[in-house]
Parts: sequence; structure tokens; C-alpha cells
Amino acid sequence: MKIDDSVSELGEGLALAEDKIFWVDILNHCLYYKENHQTPSKNIPTSKYPSVIFDINGNYLLYGHSTGVSELDIQTFESREIYTVKQLLDPEMRMNDGVKLSDGRLLFGTMNLEPVADSGRIFLYDGEVIDTKVQIGIPNTFIQINSTTVLISDSLTANIYSFDLMTFKMSLWKDLSAESYVPDGGCISNNNHIFIAMWDGSMIQEYSIDGQLLNEYQLPVSRPTNCKYHSSSESIVITSANDNASNDSLVRPGNLLKLKVLNETC
Repeated sequence: MKIDDSVSELGEGLALAEDKIFWVDILNHCLYYKENHQTPSKNIPTSKYPSVIFDINGNYLLYGHSTGVSELDIQTFESREIYTVKQLLDPEMRMNDGVKLSDGRLLFGTMNLEPVADSGRIFLYDGEVIDTKVQIGIPNTFIQINSTTVLISDSLTANIYSFDLMTFKMSLWKDLSAESYVPDGGCISNNNHIFIAMWDGSMIQEYSIDGQLLNEYQLPVSRPTNCKYHSSSESIVITSANDNASNDSLVRPGNLLKLKVLNETC
């Protein structure tokens, strides 16, 4: 079901804090937040491409964008850039997806504005920006599954990889290159089930920790982009992108959605 009337051209960067919901519209250069599921969303314009929300701490939101990472005060709308990623000084590049790791470090990927194979990189921030030297086309997913491993998708090749935080090595976790859809953002449940939004697939897929497909949840939009679990409603909140088409007259592509899942807790 739809839980907000706003329409994002490219909704992403979903983050939840109690009943508050935060997300970004990359192409319209803005951030959204809802106080709860019932209130209308508020729009905060930015001057750059916001793409991922790493953390929410009280009234402060840590997010990645086209040149680096900034902190935003959601009450005053004042923003300050915390650090810049040198590769992103190229105007043809931007940050895409990422995650705040359990140890507090940030892991994120960059990409070309017009996606090109292996034009992006995976970076780690630990007081300074570390280039892992891993090349990627469209970095997505960024689900930490244990203390040393993060699932990272390359949406350009439709492959999901297991990324080792110790060695910076990538190994194939799931090959979806034969499908008509590609993996985007997602989350992990308390019992280690993986939920991933499938761009051009009109669904969320649920996997076991070893990559076995468990369930598929159909959606009224073709391009879901991310999902996060909302514990008080036992539902997944989902962002989507606008493809100017819809199978449901009540839902527009680019809407924020909510979906009940099968006895899962992300």
C-alpha cells in the first residue's frame, strides 16, 4: 500500500528511526522525511545529488551525495560537508549506495552519472577515505551480513557479491544476469534473511544467507529501489522510482510503499 503521496524520480537512501521515515530523491536533489506513517512528508532541497542516508542521530542526518558526506539538521535545514571524496570531484561521478557498518565506519560506492562498467569504486571511511581499489558499475545493496562481510550488488551486471571487509575481495553471491530485472537496495532480518528490491522486477525478493531464493513479494510499481523493516508495524517500507507507468490506479511510480512480510523481522 502507498503511505505517502510524494513522487520521487529516483527514490533511494531509505532510513528509519522509530516512526520517522527518511529517504532521498537523487534526481530531484532533495531529501524527504515523515514524522510517522500518517503525516505528509516534508521536502528538504539540497544542492547536490543525495543518494544514501548513513545514520540518524536525533535531529541530525548523515548522508552521502555527489561530492562526499554531509550532516543535515532537519529542523534548520542547515547542512555542512564533513568530508569530500576526491574521485567525486569529477563532475561526471557521484556517490550511489552505502552503509554505516556495525563498527561505525562508512562503506560506500561511486558511479558515473551515465553508468559505465567498472567506472565506480568502493570506498571505506575510517577517519580518512580508503580506496579499496574494487571497481564497479552501479554499486547497490550494501547489506552487512556479519562483522566482516557486506553484500554489494553491481546493478549494471545484475550480480550480487560478498565483499570481505578485511581483504577487500569480492566473491559472487548471486548471479541474476539472465533475468530481466536487477538488484537494488535491501535489508537483513534478525534470522538472517535478505530482502532485496528488484529494479524492473516489480518485486522484493527474500533470500537465505547463502543466496537461496525463499519468497517473492509482488509490488504495484516496476522499479522498487530500497526496503527497510519497520518493527512497530511488522512491515517493509519501500522506495521506488518513477517510470511513468503503474499497474495500480491508487499507486504512482515513485511513491513510498509499505508491505507486510511473512513472519520476518529485519
